[in-house]
Amino acid sequence: MRNKWFVAYKRRGDDLFNTEGFKIIDPPSGTYQADPFIFSKDGKRKLFIEDYDYSRGKLSVYHLDDDSSPLSLETVIENDYHFSYPFIFDYKGETWIIPETGRHGTIDLYKCEEFPNKWTKVKTLIEAGGADSTLFEKDGKLWLFTTLGDDHDLTIFYAADLLGEWKLHSRSRHPWSRSAGKLFYHEGKLLRPTQDCSKCYGHALIFKEIELNEQEYTEKVYKRIEPDWLPGLIGTHTFSFDDEFVYIDGKIQVEE
Repeated sequence: MRNKWFVAYKRRGDDLFNTEGFKIIDPPSGTYQADPFIFSKDGKRKLFIEDYDYSRGKLSVYHLDDDSSPLSLETVIENDYHFSYPFIFDYKGETWIIPETGRHGTIDLYKCEEFPNKWTKVKTLIEAGGADSTLFEKDGKLWLFTTLGDDHDLTIFYAADLLGEWKLHSRSRHPWSRSAGKLFYHEGKLLRPTQDCSKCYGHALIFKEIELNEQEYTEKVYKRIEPDWLPGLIGTHTFSFDDEFVYIDGKIQVEE
């Protein structure tokens, strides 16, 4: 048996965290797909994912129709080392990606030259093998959440500018700190999605309500999503949404 990840989507309802009705996007044979990030630019909605052939991951994008059904799949970033977790965002009028390249020992920044399929590496932000690094802008600063050790080893960096100097804010132990998607405000609370890996890698999603400033960081559990929204699931570890749709991933076991 081996693990197989896939991504799924549904139309967004009143309850953002409701998991009924997800539609699965079946990955091509011999691959798995995970880490969905939805992103719209110039009226085009694209779904960025980790695309893995069981030897090395690359970043790919699904072109979608108006109902978010996939039309075609295209590779956008690859190299001779592993890529995953395509954290995509806008900053100062440009579009950027910070992919997971932890096995390469760096946290790197890519700039979009032509959306969605042409990207150029701009710089290494941090010389460290961070896992699932996630950026958030708050109080005039940029905050980068990553884990440098195990999944409880939360490390936060901050900078005044994306291309400027990144400073260490804190490195401390918080249960299940590996990122699982973009931070977002919900009902006045700032939430940070993370992965509960207590039973296996990527077992469940935790949404943590956080407080953050230059002096401190605090968190408490706000919500969970268990791997129970589809029969046979053993994991669910990335969450993304926009105004119309919600995206998630799931893990099952299949015969090799």
